[in-house]
Amino acid sequence: MNLIMNLDNENYSIHDATKLQNYMRCPRYYFFQHILGWRIEEPNVHQEFGEAWHKAMETLLLYGYTKDSVILAYGRLLNHYRTHFDEMSDDLRYPKTPDFALDMLQRYVRKFAGDESMFRTLYTEIGGSVSIGYSRVVYFKTDSILQYISGPYTGRYFSLEHKTTKTMKGTWLDDWSLKMQIFIYTHVLKCMYGTDAIGVYINGAQFQKTNPDFGRYLILKTDSQMELWLSEVNQLIDRIEEDLDEFREEKNNHSRLMLSFPRNTESCTKYNTLCIYHNFCTSWQNPLLYADAEIPPPGFKLDLWDPRRREVSHTMNIT
Repeated sequence: MNLIMNLDNENYSIHDATKLQNYMRCPRYYFFQHILGWRIEEPNVHQEFGEAWHKAMETLLLYGYTKDSVILAYGRLLNHYRTHFDEMSDDLRYPKTPDFALDMLQRYVRKFAGDESMFRTLYTEIGGSVSIGYSRVVYFKTDSILQYISGPYTGRYFSLEHKTTKTMKGTWLDDWSLKMQIFIYTHVLKCMYGTDAIGVYINGAQFQKTNPDFGRYLILKTDSQMELWLSEVNQLIDRIEEDLDEFREEKNNHSRLMLSFPRNTESCTKYNTLCIYHNFCTSWQNPLLYADAEIPPPGFKLDLWDPRRREVSHTMNIT
């Protein structure tokens, strides 16, 4: 059965940072990706390289910054990367390639050689759900939970979130401060450790041919900021549920126009790249008239995102 036919699909009530941020970007984008499940068929180098880098960072947090640990970290990165891209394509994707990543790993352990005397690793790659009230949960996957063992924050807890980028200049850092995922990670920490939770560090890695670099940036949230976010995220889920209800009526009534999950025509480009669904939004007044088929459009595959399927090392459900 086509995904669109099962309007009671449990996945539609599963919310995480990825899905919520996509709805905020554009409700119609959310519809194509998370209701129809249409995703680009070709692997995305930024996504897959980021996942490979996460595996390397997890290895260093677990086993330290020795030469052997770097080799092990590189092995995990290489294994993930090569399942998606072969060596023949490395020149096209440089510097997001295994060879350059090995150099970056060596630079990383030199720059942050003092980490082991500053904090200890409690958990890596943690996934699960956390309550946001109103009998609701959001799902999360955070990269690490660490505890300071020296310095002014001794005994307190924080998260180190690994991010790769072409440049850490400009608005890159500012963008993170209001990201949904940062609020969710902070909420998880505060639910687990209360006032002993500090916040979230962005552990940035700048993959640049001429200026490779790293930076760590602490994002703090006050109680009032978290209170506002908690209201906003519930309001956002209310809007998604309202769109789903309207969508069910439109489908049953075979409407000529689709008014649920409206287009946000001010978000058709991102990073100077046109949205992958732009042609559909331009051509179709009601995607339902064209989407009711077992086979997605050419270049797309059926892949309904479910955060519960992500590979994690630890699972936590926080109420």
